[in-house]
Amino acid sequence: MTILTSARESPGQAALLALAVLTGVEYVIGGRDITGAFAMLTLIAVVKAAVIVIAFMHLANVLRGSADD
Repeated sequence: MTILTSARESPGQAALLALAVLTGVEYVIGGRDITGAFAMLTLIAVVKAAVIVIAFMHLANVLRGSADD
């Protein structure tokens, strides 16, 4: 089983993989003198926040109203 196959089977693993990749991109951008780095890092932070909200806080279930009480 490859990493991508297991990520398709589990949304949590897919989210962790996405967060790891985005963190690596942040590291590369932060370590270099890139024009517009603040804007890129801000965008990545927003995307990472969205991944966390969607995958781990079950936002889709809340919006659908099918949350388990």
